[in-house]
Amino acid sequence: MNYLFSVGFSAGLAAVLLGAAAIILIVMISEAVCMARLQKVKNNSVDFKAAPSEQPPVFIAAEESDSGTVAAETEKPRAVNRAEKRAKGAYDKSFTARLILSDGDTKELYSSLKNGLLGKGFQSRVCWRYESFRAVKKLAARLAIRGGGLCLFCALEPEEYLSVSDAVRDLSDKKSYKSTPLLCASYTDGGERASNLLIESLAQKTGVQTAGYERCDFAALLQYEEFETLLAKGLIKAKKRSGKTRKRQPRTPAGKPVKTAVETGFVKAVKTVKKKVRKPVKKVVNLDVVFSCFKDGENATFDEIKKRVFGNNSNVTYIKILGRGNAGKNITVTANAFSHRAEKNILDAGGKVITKND
Repeated sequence: MNYLFSVGFSAGLAAVLLGAAAIILIVMISEAVCMARLQKVKNNSVDFKAAPSEQPPVFIAAEESDSGTVAAETEKPRAVNRAEKRAKGAYDKSFTARLILSDGDTKELYSSLKNGLLGKGFQSRVCWRYESFRAVKKLAARLAIRGGGLCLFCALEPEEYLSVSDAVRDLSDKKSYKSTPLLCASYTDGGERASNLLIESLAQKTGVQTAGYERCDFAALLQYEEFETLLAKGLIKAKKRSGKTRKRQPRTPAGKPVKTAVETGFVKAVKTVKKKVRKPVKKVVNLDVVFSCFKDGENATFDEIKKRVFGNNSNVTYIKILGRGNAGKNITVTANAFSHRAEKNILDAGGKVITKND
């Protein structure tokens, strides 16, 4: 028992001595560091007036002055002047120019959606503000850059597709989007997938037939070009300022009578109102329509054709007769022009052809 007690006492005493030695060593190291810092302050090598900061200041390249000293200045953001702010909104960019100036993701998205539409059989046409896709002659979809990126506008009922994705919106309350009231923000998360679903629905609704279409990399064709180059090509145009500037009237000094317009010689000219001249309207009428409006033996004059075919209030000034239909009545027809087949059919039926010269 005494042996165990002596061993424990010896171990505790050794631990106390080691802890004391460690404390003495730490104090000596900290004292040496403080002495080194004081020595640097005495030698003016440290700017103790400057406030400490977590991150070092950013410096630009030092420049040597005439006296041989080196000066370093902190980097500052360049101020934007008023002319640059005005120039930002002084130009109208076309859809093609916006694509050329856009990033690579937007170009890839445009190439994917366009290949999807063309692969379904839609016909493409690039306009100034958008690119339209038609099924025969009916507008089905449009691609345009709106807000944050590329958007797809579809000729679908918005109420049926609003639940497809959060990227789908209803624009039926705006007149400019009346033909394509369904908007899909394709650049958002899930927007490309929703756009492909809408393209499938468009193809089923319009009934277009898929032809042998080969995909094209449209993103590679939209290489980046400088703003000045696009401006020279006409893809960017300067906006025209609207509105009229009013001329300031000269102030009359106090105490002097104000002269009338007659006394000063400045009399406003009387405005002349120009009458609207109706443009000549040319119409084409088939022979079977003329035979259906006139009986056998009647005289189909120019005024009677105009009255019976086009109505009393029509402003038609030129009528040409085409030869569709078989001649079955003896009618004298008066018009500005006749096709060869129409003239032959009228004469074969025993009628007459009178050309109106005026």
